[in-house]
Amino acid sequence: MHTRMKPTLGSIRKLMPRWAMTYRQALRAAEKQATRLARAWQAENRAISEKDITSLTRMLIVRDDDEQRAHACHSGSCRYEKGKWVIWLDPTETAARQRFTLAHELKHILDAGLLVEMIYRRLSAEEIERVCDHFAASLLMSKQAVYHLWGDGLRTPEALAMACHVSVSAMRRRMDTLGLPTDLDEPVIEGYTDAFPPLHISDTLPGSFTQDTANVVTPGATI
Repeated sequence: MHTRMKPTLGSIRKLMPRWAMTYRQALRAAEKQATRLARAWQAENRAISEKDITSLTRMLIVRDDDEQRAHACHSGSCRYEKGKWVIWLDPTETAARQRFTLAHELKHILDAGLLVEMIYRRLSAEEIERVCDHFAASLLMSKQAVYHLWGDGLRTPEALAMACHVSVSAMRRRMDTLGLPTDLDEPVIEGYTDAFPPLHISDTLPGSFTQDTANVVTPGATI
């Protein structure tokens, strides 16, 4: 039986080229890193959790209501302090948005061990942020997971977003990137919103999907 190797910060960093990349090259390199992590964390069978991300290196997740820091850092930030990475997430945002921000900050952590100024010297600050967003999308909505769910019958952005614990808008963009239609009429999840409960989120993706209400998990429910 094939055994998946546990990823390390160093092994994922080694996937980055050591030259000044173009924007498109940086996007491809970020997706390669995200794909390696998604496979190691079995993203085709379950949603990637906060625990998966924090297992990669020593991390401390901080959520507070410091309005000044929130204003300066928008959705999140990261810094290295006393032998660990401290990641701040805006607690006023939805759980789905916080997960995306955490994955975004993970990319900044991965890049921190490289010759960032040389590798990204051809990119603007805005392009670097978009590279981090692409990494987060490729990790939380990996090709393996989205195609697996699509094959099992989840064909709308709402259904796929619920399974991957991301926002509908983020899933729509990912489906466009993967060339999947976003205008199919089935299945429909009634009462779905972008907000996921901050606790008690299942990491298991459904093996199949029907419109049977007994199989529909609504946001806020204990699962």
